[in-house]
Amino acid sequence: MRTLPGRPVRLIAALSAVTGVLLAGCSTQPTKTGTAAIVGDQAVISLDDVQARLDAIYEREPDMRTQLVEQGQVDDLSRNIVTLSVRHRLINELAAQEGLTADESEIDALIEQSGGTEAAVQGTPFIEESIRSDIADQLLLTEVGEEYLGRVQVRFDFLQASSREQAVELAEQLAAEPDQVETMLQESGAAGLGGGTDEVLTPVMAQAFAATALFGTEAGNVVAFEVQPQSGQWMVALIHEREILAADDPAAQIDPSLTAQIDPAMTTQFGLRMLGAASQEADIEVNPRYGVWDPTMVQVSPSEGETGGLIIPARQTAAQ
Repeated sequence: MRTLPGRPVRLIAALSAVTGVLLAGCSTQPTKTGTAAIVGDQAVISLDDVQARLDAIYEREPDMRTQLVEQGQVDDLSRNIVTLSVRHRLINELAAQEGLTADESEIDALIEQSGGTEAAVQGTPFIEESIRSDIADQLLLTEVGEEYLGRVQVRFDFLQASSREQAVELAEQLAAEPDQVETMLQESGAAGLGGGTDEVLTPVMAQAFAATALFGTEAGNVVAFEVQPQSGQWMVALIHEREILAADDPAAQIDPSLTAQIDPAMTTQFGLRMLGAASQEADIEVNPRYGVWDPTMVQVSPSEGETGGLIIPARQTAAQ
């Protein structure tokens, strides 16, 4: 494991960094009877489990449900619970693959710093019975980010867009005609939007993109995502290569002169992007009453039109 400066120590801040934005939505058709989400061929959480956790949270904080109803976000908490359950499976599988474990003493310290178990869960989608596991997931996510930070490199073509609608249109066109990227770049340039081909980046080189789906999308796909939430600035990228170096490869070692410049929060968010790539391979199915799985944000979103972006397999060409 690489040692990076300034590791998160405040529990609520650390957990909220990856819990996800609360979103709304509704549907009543089950994916499979009694199941809220499935990863591969295994259920990760049942409808009864979601309801039990909701009941425990509402009993603990009676005003929370009233506030959510008033804000039109009554389904948000359920969606967060399902998101966390899917992430739990992905985090632990990836951590086991890399031989990473959460430090029990660090879990103890985080709970103590938050004022104990009861205080630690206030205002969160967590419950006392699972808080240690939830904290362990957060710590493992940071470990994953540290482990892969120097190992991932992507080569891609990209276009810029000024709206979701334009980004979706460009993504669909680029996926269907990847060999027309130069023509598309000329058209974008004429409209005052930039782009490029055969760009090569690592998360350390481009920390502004480390927390985006650029590094969490498998090769052979087109990904569209908003560079910063609510910015109106979108990137559409065709990922040609996504290389993961071996941990002992000298090229994977981070230059010590750059270490102090690495934002610890970015490392955790980058760990989340590694889960995004894993989720593309995991065949995740979410009960439609909660929404759809969004690999670009690694969370459950209310609908396809409300995801943080989209990923489309690109048509193979002779050049590829």
